[in-house]
Amino acid sequence: MVDWNGLFKWSMEHQDGTKPTEFKVMSAEERKWLEEAMKQYTFNDVDRLKEVAVELKGHMEMEKGKLVEMLDELLELIEIHVRNSLNLCLCGGMQTIIDIIFNKPHEEVRREACGVFSFSNQNNVEVQTFTAKMGALNLTHQYVRETNIKNREAVIGALSSFLRGINTDGKRTFLSEYGGLGFFKVSI
Repeated sequence: MVDWNGLFKWSMEHQDGTKPTEFKVMSAEERKWLEEAMKQYTFNDVDRLKEVAVELKGHMEMEKGKLVEMLDELLELIEIHVRNSLNLCLCGGMQTIIDIIFNKPHEEVRREACGVFSFSNQNNVEVQTFTAKMGALNLTHQYVRETNIKNREAVIGALSSFLRGINTDGKRTFLSEYGGLGFFKVSI
């Protein structure tokens, strides 16, 4: 829905003053045309994020190239606005990302999914809370399973992003139940 009052107010505040304004009430036909034009030429990132998240749920049947492309698009959508990281969790997409990290056989796909996870979690306590409930600390086990050094780096980056910031519960659990610093000592 277009905020017509807000648009009118903005227009009134940003006139150049060179001649008297000739504002008039917009006709229904003009309003319809403007709404259609605005809808056609604006991009709704949240709607597209939901579409990609729903499509990713079928990741087990997807080709590797298509999956990498979709994960890359998802990362771009998350980069548009910080709130999209939480939107990804709310629409169920983060669970799919975690599933891809733990279960997809293709190394490149798992690495891309770690990138989405990392970007979404870094210094974002709301997303960190969601991902904690989804088993984010199991990234420690995934690190051990990875044989490719680039993937190991991606998993450590994802784990680091999850533990970053004020995620004290995640840090406490990591230290007490997952071996914390001992995990890093043995792993590195």
